[in-house]
Amino acid sequence: MKKAVVLMGVCLASLGLGGCENLTWVEPKPAKEVNQPQIPEQDGMVQDNERILEEARRDGRLNR
Repeated sequence: MKKAVVLMGVCLASLGLGGCENLTWVEPKPAKEVNQPQIPEQDGMVQDNERILEEARRDGRLNR
């Protein structure tokens, strides 16, 4: 416990004496967004849309 308090005091003192100009903060670069189009057979949204359209055609709610 005593070592932890001493260590914290030393850290605070070093920051106080040296200031924060010695520290550099590096912002991480955001990941580059990659748009990879999927094949319609693999795209779940395309499959859902086709299923909904087929159901609407069968029920007569949509004309071909």
